Amino acid sequence: METQLTQELWNQRLDELRDAGGFLSTSTHSAESPALAREAVDYLFMTLASAYLLMARNDPDYPEFKPWVGHLLDYAAPNPDATYYYATISGQGVYRIVGKRNDIHWLNFLTGYDFPGFVDTPGKSQTSMSIDELDIAPDGSFEIILSAERPLGHAGNWMKIEPEANYIAVRQFAYHPHEMDARLAIERADGGDNHGVSIAAAAEERVRKTIAHLKTSSRAWPSFPRWLKAYPTNTFNVFPLKNSGEVQGQVYYECLYDIPLDQAMIIEFGLPKPCFYWNIQIDDRFWRTLEFVNRHTSFNGHRDRSDGDGRVRIVVSHHDTGLDNWIDACGVTEGHMLIRFQQVEQKPEATVKLMALAEVDKHLPADTRRVTPTQRAKTLREWALAKQLRRSW
Repeated sequence: METQLTQELWNQRLDELRDAGGFLSTSTHSAESPALAREAVDYLFMTLASAYLLMARNDPDYPEFKPWVGHLLDYAAPNPDATYYYATISGQGVYRIVGKRNDIHWLNFLTGYDFPGFVDTPGKSQTSMSIDELDIAPDGSFEIILSAERPLGHAGNWMKIEPEANYIAVRQFAYHPHEMDARLAIERADGGDNHGVSIAAAAEERVRKTIAHLKTSSRAWPSFPRWLKAYPTNTFNVFPLKNSGEVQGQVYYECLYDIPLDQAMIIEFGLPKPCFYWNIQIDDRFWRTLEFVNRHTSFNGHRDRSDGDGRVRIVVSHHDTGLDNWIDACGVTEGHMLIRFQQVEQKPEATVKLMALAEVDKHLPADTRRVTPTQRAKTLREWALAKQLRRSW
């Protein structure tokens, strides 16, 4: 009998999962193929794995910072320099975050309600605070209180949470590959207890929320680049911020690209000054960041990337050009690219040229920096090891 009941419930849940495959209608893909179908099914399995991790221990009374996206769960175009954490909170609660900064370049806390991908209609961001706004002890440790009102007599770090808040998201950006992430923990400081919920009821709720999140998330994230379909391919456009989970103070340049296997793209811009942080990455049309642990699909500005004339030139192609500023398109001929600029006073213009791979050198200055295959391999090995030292899940 127990086996029969389990099988019946399992089949019922599988039936509920079946219609998740309709998410392709929200992506930038206009036609299906056997190869695309394989990618789509892989995408759904990845999203299902992520959904369970996010829904398990998803309790505002007992919050926990859990990794959200990264090189293993690479939907929503995660920044290869970043680690992302997410915790569920209640706008009626009081919370305490403790941590140690270590040497991470930038860390941001963001509260809001109905984070994109968790609901069909995303809510708004509310309160944002970065690591450089905090009072930090000489040993790097810090504490933040989150509440509707600043506690009486509390002179330390405090973030206001609005009544409708239901999440806090954390982003950490490492400029140098060997920077160490901050260590973080969160607790509810004003009580809150649901130990009366039975184990069976909690299990049922996790499964229900996991299925719901799979459907919502798989529809939401592949649809994000669709706004670019209104613009010509291979042109960068500034993302119209909607105050719905984006990093505050950041400018996003995005494009849908089309680079045949025998061609290359040169992206050029003047680096704004001051510029606290910038990077570039390449994604597919599901908005999945291309393999970035073992391949050269991104880099940032932790060292000077400009040519002698002060301009930054980046070459994107499917074959290694031997150039220092090279992005590996990995044989993915159509996809999405993203450049981020953090804390800039002026928005640069990013131009694009598409050409035959053999013509690239004709369009670059004589002083363009180059690397040997040995140097490239060394850089990739160092990067891959550094990524493993950061929390992925």
